[in-house]
Amino acid sequence: MLNERNELGLIVNRNVELQKIPALMRALLTQMARRFPNQDLTVLAYAPTKPPLKLGTAHLDARTGDMAYLSEHK
Repeated sequence: MLNERNELGLIVNRNVELQKIPALMRALLTQMARRFPNQDLTVLAYAPTKPPLKLGTAHLDARTGDMAYLSEHK
């Protein structure tokens, strides 16, 4: 799902281990960067709960190519 700020929201399957989410997000950002070159990209990961619980945010800076992941899970 896309929100009003054009951030992609991803509902993560319950079987995905929390420590594997950053690598999953990095792979997704890499694929998105090919499709949307020269654009900053953000992907939000959510747990499949009602309402969805935010697990983390991944961001790609198009200018530098840097990717960062911030976990919401403590």
